Amino acid sequence: MEATLIMSTVLITLALVILSSLGMMRKVQGRAEALSGEGLRYEEGLRPSDIVRISLFIREWIPEN
Repeated sequence: MEATLIMSTVLITLALVILSSLGMMRKVQGRAEALSGEGLRYEEGLRPSDIVRISLFIREWIPEN
């Protein structure tokens, strides 16, 4: 009886995780399709916003010393 309850709980949890991941996969696929319709981002070099992001990354992950 206890083993059945535990196994049912595990299977229900697994089903919920799978359904959740399928939903996230659909979101990612939709975003990828939207981005694939756009042109190349770096065809003309780095934009000022890209340089700001790179500098923020450097400040975050590389110590000043």
